[in-house]
Amino acid sequence: MMPTCGKSIRYRQLIVDTDLGLDDLVALAILRLQQCHILAHQSLPNHVTNFRICGVTITSGISTANFQNAQLLRRLLPSGTPVYVSAAEAAKHLFQEKPDWWNRTSRTVRHFLSSLPATKPLSHIQQSSIHENEGISAEEYIANHLHDPDVDILCMAPLTTISEAIDIFMRKNPGLSVLSKFYIMGGILNDSKQTKRGESTAPFGYREFSAETKRNTANCQGLTRTSTSSKDSSNEHNQFGEFNFALDIASARKVLAVVTAHIITVEACTLLPVYLRVGSRSTNLRSMLECRHGREQQTDAADKLIEVSVSRDILLKLLLEFGTNETQWDSITAAIYCNIFHSNRDQKLTPINPNDFFLSDLGVCNFLRVEASYAVNDLCNWRSVDGYVPDESIEKCHWIHPAFSLEDESTFFHFLSSILFGI
Repeated sequence: MMPTCGKSIRYRQLIVDTDLGLDDLVALAILRLQQCHILAHQSLPNHVTNFRICGVTITSGISTANFQNAQLLRRLLPSGTPVYVSAAEAAKHLFQEKPDWWNRTSRTVRHFLSSLPATKPLSHIQQSSIHENEGISAEEYIANHLHDPDVDILCMAPLTTISEAIDIFMRKNPGLSVLSKFYIMGGILNDSKQTKRGESTAPFGYREFSAETKRNTANCQGLTRTSTSSKDSSNEHNQFGEFNFALDIASARKVLAVVTAHIITVEACTLLPVYLRVGSRSTNLRSMLECRHGREQQTDAADKLIEVSVSRDILLKLLLEFGTNETQWDSITAAIYCNIFHSNRDQKLTPINPNDFFLSDLGVCNFLRVEASYAVNDLCNWRSVDGYVPDESIEKCHWIHPAFSLEDESTFFHFLSSILFGI
């Protein structure tokens, strides 16, 4: 049956925007397998996000948004999931000479997707539905669902497509508000060369800011989340950044000025650096997988379904082939969307008024002030299936997720073990 984004009492309807990096593939595989478990088990913890993937959109970034990549991506997704290609003009950075790692990652993505079995022939109804949607761009598809409070949009790519979708929505629906919920992987708080959390992954490495941004940054001195002095902070802001936001900073600024979102920065979705592991015991993902792979898996009614078996095999293949290096960023963002860190992180979210949120040219997040007066209330209710918002002021805030902790890492690995092996 073709997934749809119609009103649903039971499930959140999820649209995923991806630029097809390796971590995107892991994220999508996690979401597919988690969806299998949700559909198979009728009783889940209240905090777990009940969702169905109703569509995936491709934005140019690591990989190019084209119909060839869309066809390959369908091999990774639940059967019949519609995939829409962005019609937006690619960010100007994509026409520059790319670093070697960029093209290498794109080739690896295509090679992995090509290694998966081709999707089974669809039913006549599914084929007809896909044919009808062939002429719909990713921007139009997203725009058609921006007024639906039951729709969540998980952004794991530059925000080019989202920005264009908002423009289309506003032109077609003057006076209407965006009601869908956004979860955005993007931005960075501090230079990872110092924190050792992830990488400062601006598209083309370190570069100088424009004169305008230098002036704006100077106005925010002492108010950003950084442990350095104002003088040192100014130098840092001339250098580091984050890939998704930096690739199309204009779109990132526009989107975050129009909608409120859960913002998951690099620090919030990066595995712990070595220096934070001293004297600590933590699970190593690769050793966990190698130890458990090949053992007889626990079986239940859900395991008899082909979809569960296929989904598990794809995720396990990704994790065994690429291991810990790609089990972060977007894949942790997917786990955050699933709300597996409920007890660890909800009370640590930082509310930021959009008027007090500033992005540097390379995607560094600056806060003019923190809305400490806003209570974090029950965020489980805020993201519940009926769209209940306990406090109107909360709905008007961006929510900045906390840095990934050792406890979070343990929870994440346990989650992967649970959906893979039933442990």
